[in-house]
Amino acid sequence: MSRADADVIVVGAGLCGLTAARELSGSGLEVIVLEARDRIGGRTWTKPEALPGIALDMGAMSVDSRQPLITAEAARYGLVTGEEFPFEAPNVWRLGGKRLGPGLPVPHSELADLERLLAEVHNAGRRVDGESPSAEQELADLDIPIADWIRSLRLGPATDELGSVFGSSLMSGEAAESSMLLMARHLAAAGGLWSFLSVEYAGVEGGTTAIAEAIAADVTAEIRLGFEVEAVEHDGDGALVHAGGESLGAAAVILTAPLNALRRIDLRPALSPATTAGIEAGSANLGAKYWALAKDAPDDFHALGEAPGIDVASTWKRTSEGVLIVGFGRDASSLDGDDTGAVEASLRHYLPELELTASTWHNWAADPYAGGTWGGWRPGWATTGLPELLASEAPLLFAGSETAQRWPGFIEGAVESGIRSSRQLLESLQPAAGAR
Repeated sequence: MSRADADVIVVGAGLCGLTAARELSGSGLEVIVLEARDRIGGRTWTKPEALPGIALDMGAMSVDSRQPLITAEAARYGLVTGEEFPFEAPNVWRLGGKRLGPGLPVPHSELADLERLLAEVHNAGRRVDGESPSAEQELADLDIPIADWIRSLRLGPATDELGSVFGSSLMSGEAAESSMLLMARHLAAAGGLWSFLSVEYAGVEGGTTAIAEAIAADVTAEIRLGFEVEAVEHDGDGALVHAGGESLGAAAVILTAPLNALRRIDLRPALSPATTAGIEAGSANLGAKYWALAKDAPDDFHALGEAPGIDVASTWKRTSEGVLIVGFGRDASSLDGDDTGAVEASLRHYLPELELTASTWHNWAADPYAGGTWGGWRPGWATTGLPELLASEAPLLFAGSETAQRWPGFIEGAVESGIRSSRQLLESLQPAAGAR
């Protein structure tokens, strides 16, 4: 392990890895970034001609004005953000197997239940200290499936279904498999449910890949594309990374792979049994994002429900090619986004007369270097396996959006985690690097 090809090897050239590499290389350390894909950005990816004549963000798609770090990154590089879009309440619902129009999605007999659900969700967020790890707080009762937490409130059937659908849409996965604690963390970071629902977000001119490209241009480090990491060996003298038929040594390694991709990397020695089991189980964010081009659609279309394939859909903007609609579903295996007829059939549960001319997606759940979309902590992960990753020290550190404190699963969380891990390494490695 005494071989040193660099001071630090960063595994992954997503926003987290690029941010860490910028901070470390800017402080004088020699850094190598290894990326398995043939591009940078990770789940931040603007695909040219994703639909005819239209470049689209296949993953992260906006800058949230409540999130200071990613907002600062955009400002730092002079990136232009578009018009801010406030959250719009759905005006089309699908609950109980039926399409409902504007207004309350539950019967009047359940209005008290709806009010109680909203209050309890808000209070769950207020219990979380966003600056401290979950394991250091009394939050075990929230680290259970969202569906179970909602069921414990003993709500009416329509309100119970609404809560589960809302939870699934936020987690990009089944509410029965996603931790309520992750939702509570997001609410805490936003300042509560009402602030979370009043979000104003804006797209980045040129797409969110522009953020990754700007950070990469600011990195004085070598970025190697097409290097899939197979194994990382580490001991008290450093680490050895096996990737692309090569073995590279460094004083430390930062692993930024998403949880569902981390299990592809052989760690030697292995982590504790509990953490290893959590990594093998992975995260529950197995949903999908869909883009569709319609001949026409209302400008104010916003839908939420439990339809086959797509649970959330909205009109994004009008283009010269037609009306662009973005949709999200909890289970990528239930709908092929390249099958325009199938996407149209799913969206017709909300807009019965809708006609599509094209559709597209990227199946992040099947992507070996992602394994899922955003969010998706499984119940128990925050209080068992995650603490070990957060407590890791050189020569092997874990980072990535899913390890963030305030906005896990968001691009804000990716930047936060990159800054955290780089600062931690700088404190431990700079004296040794100076003596090298």
